[in-house]
Amino acid sequence: YDRVISSRNEVTLLMLSLIALAAFAGTSALEWARSRIMVRIGLRFDHALGEQLLRLSHRINLEKSGTVGGRLLSDLFTVRSFLSGHAAVTIMDAPWVPIFFVVMFMLHPLLALSTAAGSGILIALTILTHRSTEVPLAKAGERGAEAMRYASVNLRNSEVIEAMGMFGALSRRWHARQNDHLREQAMASDRAGLISAISRFVRTTNQNVAVVVGAYLVLTGDISMGAIFAASILASRMTSPIEQLIGTWAQWGNAREAWLRIDDAIRLREPEPAAVTLPDPTGELSLEGVAGGPPTAPPFLQN
Repeated sequence: YDRVISSRNEVTLLMLSLIALAAFAGTSALEWARSRIMVRIGLRFDHALGEQLLRLSHRINLEKSGTVGGRLLSDLFTVRSFLSGHAAVTIMDAPWVPIFFVVMFMLHPLLALSTAAGSGILIALTILTHRSTEVPLAKAGERGAEAMRYASVNLRNSEVIEAMGMFGALSRRWHARQNDHLREQAMASDRAGLISAISRFVRTTNQNVAVVVGAYLVLTGDISMGAIFAASILASRMTSPIEQLIGTWAQWGNAREAWLRIDDAIRLREPEPAAVTLPDPTGELSLEGVAGGPPTAPPFLQN
């Protein structure tokens, strides 16, 4: 706007367009490379812990009757998906916020301060999101795991449950646990959704404030017309990572809870092998009083 409209130079327009196109292409290439790196970090994480967590799941199922150690594998999937997904990438864009602030400050300090005020409100909303959803998300995870564990343990005995007419009672008890899980999850989602809507309002308002302040500074002769467009773009880039962080906060909470469970499981001490010495096998085998056969027929082998 500043270089082309005033000079009416088409060559300048072409060159600036090519520079912008190259910058966009470079940004897209870097984002693609970052995405590939994050996917491979998730795969390495899975390869490093998958076999160990499978072994721990087997051990927990043996030592603690009624618990589902297999949840560790689900937690592994949750953390791996988090590392490979959009949520983890949002935190990488956060360090650019102060850089955009410095560039905005170079345009005019008033532009930087007005945009920083909106960013401060978004940061406060992020903290509020964490504090208002932390407890419901933790409870929802506990209730969901309890409902899954109850169903898994009881459905192993489906034949007995059907024969004794116990499925109705089992279903009601499972629904009670599942409803607790859904209620806590809905509460956390409602709170996060409300704060996310407020954050979008703050972000769009902040962008408009940058335009209004920029127009005022143009009227006072402090900046050029082109700086208004720059201020609007920079204001959007400053607040976008913060808003995305609010939008993905539930994923952060789920990944954190999953990682804490994985960390607790990994810290379990490995059982020490029994110090029993046995003689070398000789290959001789002696059986006495053996009986066997189908469970619904007389044994075909007795004594």
